[in-house]
Amino acid sequence: MSEHKLADLRSFLDFDQIGCSCKLPAEQLLKLLNSSGIRELFDSRKVTCFSQDVAIVQTVDFFTPVTANPRFQGRIAATNVLNDLYAMGIPKILSFSIILGLKRDTPQPMAKQILRGIKDLCDEVGTKIVGGHTAVFCDVIVGGSAVAMIEPKKLVFPKGAKSGDLLVLTKPLGSQLAMLASYLENYGLIQEGVLSNELREYALRTMSHPANKVAEALYSHGANAATDITGFGLLGHASQIALNSGVDLNFDFVPVLRGSIKLAEALKKDLKSGMLPETAGGILICVRQEDFSNLEEALKKGDELVLLVGRVTEKKGSLGRAIISQNATIEEI
Repeated sequence: MSEHKLADLRSFLDFDQIGCSCKLPAEQLLKLLNSSGIRELFDSRKVTCFSQDVAIVQTVDFFTPVTANPRFQGRIAATNVLNDLYAMGIPKILSFSIILGLKRDTPQPMAKQILRGIKDLCDEVGTKIVGGHTAVFCDVIVGGSAVAMIEPKKLVFPKGAKSGDLLVLTKPLGSQLAMLASYLENYGLIQEGVLSNELREYALRTMSHPANKVAEALYSHGANAATDITGFGLLGHASQIALNSGVDLNFDFVPVLRGSIKLAEALKKDLKSGMLPETAGGILICVRQEDFSNLEEALKKGDELVLLVGRVTEKKGSLGRAIISQNATIEEI
């Protein structure tokens, strides 16, 4: 293997090239946006209210591949984009525009399978593909832009959490860790068998599972706050809710994919920290205790996981924080 390629591959160990971790870290992004005078663009979702009854919500997202399986890559990319809006309690997304960057030597059959994966996912959730753009890049990127319409009062934001709320997560952590291991295995940087086939397949299924049923539950039963868990990791996205709401989010339970604890030890990664990035992760929901049972019933009816991971409390410092307790339980799901 050439020194150039080996140097590129070493960076995978720091999660700075695959999937949603190809994005700028949150602190760097905030600094860039603040210096540019566009701090409000930290959240890629844009809400435009036309009346008390009608709001248009838009989002855009893309990232480098997380898997060598092109059809799964398409599904995962579409899921990641649509989940931005599903996390806001929007059950019906009107349209999806594809963003696809290909290298000059990308085989056409691979590009075709990526597009088929996107179409499969959009057909599954009833979202129409209306166009997009394909360009030549130095690396493959996959994603898109989505548009939805909803009553403004129904929207759920990553703010508004209240002390006493329960914290619910709909997917375990660890998917992108599994994909990192898959890349390293493909290039012979870790031994075969460190990543089990079961964990690889579980991670792919988890990342390509859309949150449309979660959105239906939020739309019907509401929540004080919610966000999807992606490139900034559990604590990164939870911190956004905490800061925006002026409360602390306290986690005492960290659910992870079956088999990922042993894998994390082999790769010297700390799953329990909540800092590892995810791709197309679960939805974190802050819900009042008295509303939890109804939300739980709706989520389970949609075959979604309901993982109670903590609660919201009054902030102890000057700013709200997201904290994983030192005594928190880590458990494979």
